[in-house]
Amino acid sequence: DIRLMKQANINAVRCAHYPNDPRWYALCDELGLYVIDEANIEEHGLRGKLASDPTWIQAFMDRTIRMAERDKNHPSILFWSLGNEAGYGPNFAATAAWLKAFDPTRLIHYEGAQGRGMEFRLGQSSADPDPSSVDVISRFYPRVMDTYLNPPKAGDALSERAENARWERLLELALDTNDHRPVMTSEYAHAMGNALGNLKEYWEDMYAHPRMLGGFIWDWVDQGIQRTAPNGRTYYAYGGDFGDQPNSGAFCLNGVVFPDRSIGAKYAEIKAVYQPFRFNGLNLGMGQGTEVAVALTNHQHVLDLSPYDCLWTVLVDGVPVQKGRMALPAALPGQTVILHPPVKAITLRSDQACHLNLELVLKAATPWAEAGYVVGGAQLLLASPNQSAAIEPQAVAKTPVAGKPWTLARSGDSLLTLTNKACTLVFSKAAGGLSAWTVSGKPLLDRAPAFQAYRAFTDNDKGFGNWLAKDWKAAGLDKPVKTVTSFKPSTETAAGLPVEVVTTYRYVEGSVTHIQSYLVRRDGSFLLNNRFVPQGNLPDLPRMGVTLALSSQLEHYTWLGHGPYDNYADRKEGCPVGVWSSTVTEQYVPYPRPQACGNKEGVRWLTLTDPAGRGVKVTVLSPDEGGKTVPVCSATALHFTESDLDAAHTTWQLSPLASVILTLDAFHMGLGNSSCGPGVLQRYAGEKRPYTLSLLFQPFHKKALKP
Repeated sequence: DIRLMKQANINAVRCAHYPNDPRWYALCDELGLYVIDEANIEEHGLRGKLASDPTWIQAFMDRTIRMAERDKNHPSILFWSLGNEAGYGPNFAATAAWLKAFDPTRLIHYEGAQGRGMEFRLGQSSADPDPSSVDVISRFYPRVMDTYLNPPKAGDALSERAENARWERLLELALDTNDHRPVMTSEYAHAMGNALGNLKEYWEDMYAHPRMLGGFIWDWVDQGIQRTAPNGRTYYAYGGDFGDQPNSGAFCLNGVVFPDRSIGAKYAEIKAVYQPFRFNGLNLGMGQGTEVAVALTNHQHVLDLSPYDCLWTVLVDGVPVQKGRMALPAALPGQTVILHPPVKAITLRSDQACHLNLELVLKAATPWAEAGYVVGGAQLLLASPNQSAAIEPQAVAKTPVAGKPWTLARSGDSLLTLTNKACTLVFSKAAGGLSAWTVSGKPLLDRAPAFQAYRAFTDNDKGFGNWLAKDWKAAGLDKPVKTVTSFKPSTETAAGLPVEVVTTYRYVEGSVTHIQSYLVRRDGSFLLNNRFVPQGNLPDLPRMGVTLALSSQLEHYTWLGHGPYDNYADRKEGCPVGVWSSTVTEQYVPYPRPQACGNKEGVRWLTLTDPAGRGVKVTVLSPDEGGKTVPVCSATALHFTESDLDAAHTTWQLSPLASVILTLDAFHMGLGNSSCGPGVLQRYAGEKRPYTLSLLFQPFHKKALKP
């Protein structure tokens, strides 16, 4: 555990909510973790009743004294914590006074020691400071200084719909001139399930003020228990799986790492955000006659930069084209130095992106990592595609393609079959669009493209107030009524054969019209321009995109976008842009309680291929009309539908589909922190407006892929 924490740039642990095994402190002393040692005093739900009852003073004192006497000689312990969620009263004032007298060298922490009432949390000032018995201002699950989705309105009570208001803003505490103690969040960024949204924004706030001390994620490991299912599969059980009543369901599954200590996207995000280095591009121009210049700030508090080398790599559209290794100056803690990676001028097409990756690696092994381990780094944009160079569907349509003329077969106004020597495409009104796509005798499509607004609930979607999950269920997002209102094949031109399909997806109090404009070309490729038009009273949608099922043979997955882990609009710091390869099976993330997973942000193209390298390539064309400067989408490729994930209580109940379920979204809502804390930031949620998503689907062979 300590090695994993150190490798993720975690430098402090709060032992919640009781003193830990003595071996833990000895290892923290040896390997270097700061520790908050916490007394096992908790009266969760009694709100200070026992803390104010004099008949309980001896129990409070006994538990505090035993903790301090046992652990006093461990230098890793910087704080004594009085307990957890037990309100405040004279008994805590007494334990704090005893600790100060016994050990004046350490600081006192207790989140429950709060002077401000709820009026401060609603943005009003208060002159009532936290009790003087604590040395830090500590809060659970604060908000960042940003606008949240579904924010409370002026005068709102702390109702379910105003759930974000219950949390104070962390930076506001530091800006409060009525107090000058350090400010920390002793629990934040609740890591339950597919989580850890907007971690970057928390640390932007923390670096914004000198009083800010840091924070502690709840918590380290999913506390699931391995069991064998009736079908022989192993899985991690949680509340209720043992016939236990009452239980708290999946609320023991709040970990950064899985029960077996395997890691994933949450771990990678923490490592990236917590790294003790900050990079700032000073000159990132390419071919401008000046050196590339990057400011590097050392945020370590003890070490200089001499233990590290810097590896640099230049990527064009995700493919490395230059790389090297640089020695670093021995910048002292807090110092900023200027790096000049010797990047050579690169000639780029107007539609290409160029990135500079910087990685700081250990020159020598440490007790917690091998030599060469990447401690931190950054990806900086050297050149972005010119928006005017974005591929327009009209431009693609004008590009001639080889292929034999179509043989057309119609069945009234509801079915159209196009056949030539190389391929067959079938359009069906009943299916709502393209229902079959065969190239060189190999079927590529199992189910027609269809609109999708739903995602399987993450734990954050079901969190405090439960308003996202409730809204989506109440609106019927998972069960739309689908009606094909128009099916219009047209006459072939030099550009291709157009087919337009208009489908309405009706929900309880609103609808989305999905306009599919196909342009089929003689080589078997086709343009698919999607327009999504929301109408009526719809909730904040989790996504807006198109989903289809592809052949089970297309298992190998490659994409240009953020990776390698699944990532979301508010959790992608640990997932740089690159060309990544995996399998569709590996895209599923086995959260012990199944939920939405596998998303990739910033995808410009992807391929799905069989073992011989043959399959499908999908390229995003022009930007969305709402103003995206680069043509990208969010993409998910799984062997499960969202309904499959939603219906399963544990992983063993999931049965993978043979088909590849590919979803391509114009937007996909971020994750937020709402399983215990504030929700999704407004900037990471989609707007309620029309979206477009233009895609080029091509038969593909791996040999044809060139950077």
